[in-house]
Amino acid sequence: MKTVLPLVVLLLVTAWVGASAQVIGPVLPKSSLEVGYTYKWFHRDMEPNQPVEKEWEVASFFVRYGGTSRLTLSLEGGLWNVEHDDFPDMEFRRYALGGGMGVRFLEVAGIGLSAFGHYNEVLDYDLSPYDFHKRTWGLNLGFLAEWSMTWKEQVLGVWGGPAYTLDESKNHAWNVRTFAYEDESATELGFVVGVNAVLWGRIVPSAHVVFADYFQARIGIAGRWAPEEE
Repeated sequence: MKTVLPLVVLLLVTAWVGASAQVIGPVLPKSSLEVGYTYKWFHRDMEPNQPVEKEWEVASFFVRYGGTSRLTLSLEGGLWNVEHDDFPDMEFRRYALGGGMGVRFLEVAGIGLSAFGHYNEVLDYDLSPYDFHKRTWGLNLGFLAEWSMTWKEQVLGVWGGPAYTLDESKNHAWNVRTFAYEDESATELGFVVGVNAVLWGRIVPSAHVVFADYFQARIGIAGRWAPEEE
């Protein structure tokens, strides 16, 4: 999936709804808001259908909100047109939506410990006469250790920890419920490690890697706002 042409951006900004499609990262300060864009590469071994090794990519916009100093809620979504390399004669409309939260439960010697949970769904609706629609969804659960440093008023954070990563997919004609190719990730246990910066108190570039079967990169860029900064 190489060509991604944005049509409509779906941003559901609801501070008290727990949501995020794999927007994994450190817990935000209280009342802080981040709005940004993320691009994610997936590479999994899926069973039982062939080929076992499968790759896909997802782009979306996201919102993260620090509900309290220990709780961060996030939401992610988008509407795009995409082309699949495996199906050159087809054109798909992609609907992406997901959500989750992070909770910091302990801080020891400047290292924050938190738990996170995220769920995401992606529907690729086939606009061609084939009606070969594809749906993928995933669940991520885990723990993070977070550490940050400040240099000349710029903040650099490093974080990582173990993760449970489940991915499932289904390919089927939309009106044929009895025929579908369904796959589930062969391995669920892995880890996540990432880095992010807060530049001039506003710009937040980030990158992290999820390992489950293979290394899978995610990159993002966001703007941050907080009441105390106004």
